[in-house]
Amino acid sequence: MFWLISLLLILFLSLGVDLSVSKYFFQEGTFAQNSWLTFIYDYGVMPGCFLIGGAIFTLLFVRSWRREGLYLILVLVIGSGLIAHLALKEGWPRPRPKQVVEFGGQVPYHSLFDRHVTGGKFRSLPSGHATMGYYLLALVPIGRKRNKPWLVYTGLLAGLIMGGILSYTRIAQGGHFLTDTLMSFWVMSFTAFFLSPLLTQHERSHPATT
Repeated sequence: MFWLISLLLILFLSLGVDLSVSKYFFQEGTFAQNSWLTFIYDYGVMPGCFLIGGAIFTLLFVRSWRREGLYLILVLVIGSGLIAHLALKEGWPRPRPKQVVEFGGQVPYHSLFDRHVTGGKFRSLPSGHATMGYYLLALVPIGRKRNKPWLVYTGLLAGLIMGGILSYTRIAQGGHFLTDTLMSFWVMSFTAFFLSPLLTQHERSHPATT
């Protein structure tokens, strides 16, 4: 029920908040451009890349953490890959802020309810960069399973901070609307939660004997 309510809230916000937020960054006929935003755009995904690299190494060489490695790989492949990029970006076309007439583009603004857009390459929904930041939230279920509070807090803080920074960057650059980045958070957190039973499946199916 929580995931449904939060999704409906994001859809509702797209009706009236997106343009106001993006307008804040649209000054003198252009969106924000500076070296800091460019640096975050280029390198802000690196923590997520390091995590997936560590997951692959763990799956191949660390037997005691192999299940966690597989879990991290699946969260990224399914969440960022299949859901965010394949299903939503390709299957639910939405113009980016810099593509809409309100900010000097060629097409009118479309809320998340408006699926059918033709005549261009529209892939605003969701933010791929933000999914890489929110991907770090996948460490939270691992920390809970391993009973390591420090890993829970690290995943929570790192995920929210990096996801938030990347979301801010892409909104400021005119690459995504606010609700695009909220959808990135929703997709990655939901995927991490949905796949978390994989971390304990082995223990449940093979209870310890006395």
